[in-house]
Amino acid sequence: MSGQDRASQSYLSKLSPWSRSPVVPASKGEHGEPEPMLQQQKGQDHVVNHRHRMSLRRYPRDCPEVRPCWFHAADVPKRRPNPAAGETKEEKPAAQPKKYSAFSVRDSKAIEAAFQKLVENEDGGERSSLEQSQGDISLQGAGSAQRSDGKPNISLNDDVKTVKVPVNEDYLFDVDVKHRELAPAYWLGPVYDVRRGTWFYQDGSTQRPCDENLAAQLEEGYLK
Repeated sequence: MSGQDRASQSYLSKLSPWSRSPVVPASKGEHGEPEPMLQQQKGQDHVVNHRHRMSLRRYPRDCPEVRPCWFHAADVPKRRPNPAAGETKEEKPAAQPKKYSAFSVRDSKAIEAAFQKLVENEDGGERSSLEQSQGDISLQGAGSAQRSDGKPNISLNDDVKTVKVPVNEDYLFDVDVKHRELAPAYWLGPVYDVRRGTWFYQDGSTQRPCDENLAAQLEEGYLK
């Protein structure tokens, strides 16, 4: 082979993708895993408040009444107490809870009643905040931190108090309705997730409650 042919072959080999070794992306992390090319969006698709339910004003008059059931996780806790530090620490479980147990009919009705009361209080706070907003605008322009009635401005989240419902045998556990948590009432113990069930999915021979965000979206789509 002449020198000109070798030079031409060398030039073409530089242009060919098959002559180059693949470029391995730089690994990152403690165990050398490569950085993912695509990252999942976190909380950008839907925004749903902690109530996870539609306003009753949006339901048709002939719509049957919703009869929710309340459940609690029974396999993976949200967090465990740390007696040495005197506080609970958030855990990063390997998987989301898959086993949910239903509260008794009595406990479920008590939790739902507290939930509806919390919703009424929040709706009332939103309405009163809307009515007072016009008076607050003029005071904010003057640099004041008080409303037209002389009371300090507070956010709705600060105004809502934690609502707990005693449940289970001898009422040894409390359900935090706002934060959807089940915890022991008189000792330190693991805290489990609580879920309001309105829509369910089939998992083998068992029906399990859907995530409350998903259930709210299904309810909206069903009413359309």
